[in-house]
Amino acid sequence: MRNSIFPISIFSLLLAISCQEQVPKQEKTDEKTSRQETYNVYLEIKEYETKKLDIYTVKADYSGDTTFIYDFKVNFFDRDTISAVMTGDTGVIVENQGFMEAKGQVKLATPGGDSLLSSTLIWNQSSNIIYSPTESILYKNNKVIRSTGLESDPALRNIKFRGKVYVE
Repeated sequence: MRNSIFPISIFSLLLAISCQEQVPKQEKTDEKTSRQETYNVYLEIKEYETKKLDIYTVKADYSGDTTFIYDFKVNFFDRDTISAVMTGDTGVIVENQGFMEAKGQVKLATPGGDSLLSSTLIWNQSSNIIYSPTESILYKNNKVIRSTGLESDPALRNIKFRGKVYVE
C-alpha cells in the first residue's frame, strides 16, 4: 500500500497572512482611501518526516492540489541543512505529482557559491532533480557554462548538460 502512495506524504500549508493598511494623507478634496495588502505565505513539503523544502512567497493562489506562487524563495534541504536556495517570479506546485515549475527570472544558488540562472526550472520531487529545458547559465568553479538545457540535483553537484554547451 505504501508503494502505491505518491512520495509526498505531507504538503502542509501554513498560511501566515499579514495585512498592512496604509492610508495616505488626504487633502480635503480627496475622500478616497488607499488600501495596500502584503501576504506572506509559507509552504513546507515533507516526505516521511524529512523536510525537503520550504517555500516563502508574497502571494499564493490555490486550485485543487495546484498552488500558484509569486515572487518566491525556496529553500532545498539535505538532512536538515539548506543545500540550495531558488528565487523566481512565478511558480506552480502540483502536490499529487510532486512537481514544481518556476518561471521568469529564476536563480538557484548553493551555499558554496555555485549558481544557475534560467527562465524555467522544474523540480521533480520523486527523483529530486532540477531540470532546465531552456537556455541556462551555470556559474561553477570560477567558470561560466552556458547550455541549452541541463539537469542536476538542487545542490548542483551532479550536473548533466543537454543540447549545446559553451564554456567561457
